[in-house]
Amino acid sequence: TFNLRSATTQYGNYLLGTVTGTDAFGQVSTFAGARPTGVPATLAATSGAFFLVPNGSGGAAFATATPSRAGVTADYYWNNNAARVIQPQSNRTNVFASGEFDLNDRITVFADASLYQAQSVTYREPDGITQSTDGFIIVPASNPYNPFGDRFWSPTGAANADGTPRLTGTPSAVSITNKRLSDLATRTDYVDTSVYRGVVGLRGKLSGSWSWEAALLYSAG
Repeated sequence: TFNLRSATTQYGNYLLGTVTGTDAFGQVSTFAGARPTGVPATLAATSGAFFLVPNGSGGAAFATATPSRAGVTADYYWNNNAARVIQPQSNRTNVFASGEFDLNDRITVFADASLYQAQSVTYREPDGITQSTDGFIIVPASNPYNPFGDRFWSPTGAANADGTPRLTGTPSAVSITNKRLSDLATRTDYVDTSVYRGVVGLRGKLSGSWSWEAALLYSAG
């Protein structure tokens, strides 16, 4: 059995750790992954890597190893075909006209013109991001939506200023290493094509069995 799903995932592959370097433009250039003190081994590997995977009941669970392509975690891998079409929706128009006129009994002028136009629409899966192609995408520990950040973890377990509790552990930044942005709309590609062609020329007869023809052709598209 072949499973040809994409290696990208709408659930996400992440890495806990610390930013250790930035370039001249302030962009993150190096990131040291490691599981922070206090974070259980069930949530992240020693390297800091963790995965969100489908749990079989419509939710998600943490995993510390690459998910299997079989069983309930098969849907971790994105199915590109669900957002693609075999044949794009297309509207096409063809127009052709030709004519000729005898200048005399030996010379004829002729012309033809054609127009082809098409409008096509096709669809693709939402865009995805990976560290290997897009660089480091970091959610800092100070981000309130970071589940491993300052909002939810404290080295001493002290509560937040508003009184909400925190777990005991070292807050950590999160690097997004693989994520299909399924919250975004399916990408739509529009293709407009126009091709023009025109010919004008002369044809005639020479003495005996010889004939001749000359024409000018123009096309664009």
